[in-house]
Amino acid sequence: MTSIARDLHVDSPNPNHPAADVLQMMCPTWLVFLSLLGSVSAYRFLFFATCYARSHIQFAGKLVDVLVDSGHTVDLVKLNYNPTVPTNGTTKARRIFEVNPLNGEGSYWMEMAHLDSPFVRNGRKVSVECFNKASAQFCEAALADNDLLKTLRAEKYDAGFTMVYEPCPFGIFHLLDIKPVFGFMATAMPNAVPRAFHLPSPSSYVPNILRNDGEYRMSFYSRLVHSINQINDYYFDIPMNVYVVSQVFKKKFGHDFPQLESLEAEMSMAFLNAEKVTDAARPITHKIQHIGGIQAQTPKPLPKEFEAIYSHSANGVVLFSFGSLFNTSLIPDPIKQAFLKAFAKFPQYTFLWKYDEAETDSEMVKNHTNVILTKWMPQFDLLSDKRTIAFISHLGQNSFLETTNAGTPIIAVPLFVDQLYNSAMALDKGLGVRLDRFNLTEESITEALSEVLFNPKYRANAAKISKMLRSQPFSARDVFVRNVEYVVENPEVGAHFQLPSVEMPFWKEHSLDIVGFVLLCAVFLVASVVFAVWRLSRALLFLPKRKCD
Repeated sequence: MTSIARDLHVDSPNPNHPAADVLQMMCPTWLVFLSLLGSVSAYRFLFFATCYARSHIQFAGKLVDVLVDSGHTVDLVKLNYNPTVPTNGTTKARRIFEVNPLNGEGSYWMEMAHLDSPFVRNGRKVSVECFNKASAQFCEAALADNDLLKTLRAEKYDAGFTMVYEPCPFGIFHLLDIKPVFGFMATAMPNAVPRAFHLPSPSSYVPNILRNDGEYRMSFYSRLVHSINQINDYYFDIPMNVYVVSQVFKKKFGHDFPQLESLEAEMSMAFLNAEKVTDAARPITHKIQHIGGIQAQTPKPLPKEFEAIYSHSANGVVLFSFGSLFNTSLIPDPIKQAFLKAFAKFPQYTFLWKYDEAETDSEMVKNHTNVILTKWMPQFDLLSDKRTIAFISHLGQNSFLETTNAGTPIIAVPLFVDQLYNSAMALDKGLGVRLDRFNLTEESITEALSEVLFNPKYRANAAKISKMLRSQPFSARDVFVRNVEYVVENPEVGAHFQLPSVEMPFWKEHSLDIVGFVLLCAVFLVASVVFAVWRLSRALLFLPKRKCD
């Protein structure tokens, strides 16, 4: 970049002016300072963020804001899968472009399972078909917007960012000639990442975050189910999603358009919204970075209305929240009553319940003096207050990160997708207990509360994990920004991080030729032994008999 100092015109000081000597001394200093400013590279970045839910777009927006705070310019393209989310996640992006379905169609994403009650066993399942339709639908809409593509192409961005779940932006970055490309996930690592990088992900001990039965140390049955799910993800569901989106590109640009899987594999780096301390230990490459703490903030003093609640609580406060994705007013009445009856057995504690229809349903708690409904709560500030003694949570990724950072014991009620995985990690670390959403009774809730409130081991374990997270040698912000700037300054570094397996055919990557060779040798050896025994037995059988004198 051109130095700022080079663009500025500095007049020579008048030697007869009283301040001439001062100016003569200051000019070289200012020139050096301005030259240093000009040597700091400011880059232009393009983000594609898929709005599956509020937490996903908020994570993307946080990454945008962090890069802007570091002196860079960032534009955001929001694939508006979920139009009920009212935020763009960022306050600092230069420009925000929104992609919606063509011809006023509704988003296929809104037909997914999160619209049903997760407490009903026969509720709608997460549909791969709906996901594939949504991917193709929004890809078609983005590619049909010629004005958008023209505007983006003219910017000549220095790098692109996209959620790894979504194959379409990789093709768009190729069209716009944007390199390098970074991936990011608002969760821990889904199978789309190791599959793209051809990274080993043994089903015997690496859990599947999206198809999880809640076990980390897996039993035989869990490993069997996990192996089947792994095969399904790697060879059916993910390839089908990539194929559906690939057809959109081939229809518009011809069959010579590059394979999206090859473009995905060229990602220079992928950033996970997970902490190494609380995520599953697994094989990774230089391309994968954990930045789970990047959304963490310094806890602020409690607002007056919440401070009043805490001040009047005898033994502490238990927070209760199912996050922003699920409307808590849709919880079946028997389950609501089960919670309220269980809470009534602990009158010495205050239960602060984030409830979407807090005003409308206030009658529900009129006879429960230790239960307070609130439509909104400053969750991390409350969790960080030592008077918060437990957290009843669905354990979405952000809630999991916040409560482990704060050191608050957990009563997990996982509802869907990665929440079962998060609860498995919480249990493995000894941070709390878990309730089955299909067995939420007064008795089960009471038992869980008694265990967490009266057993000090959970708070002790939570405090240890919190200390590990807070004392890490590098902040998530530094890991993110410095790696991004390093890769952009050295755009070929991603190729040096690439695993050789990316270029290998399936049989070679999995050593099937070696397995075949060993089996062939084993068959040959067994056949040789069998043949030798057969020859020997025949020889002994037909030996001439000697007559005894």
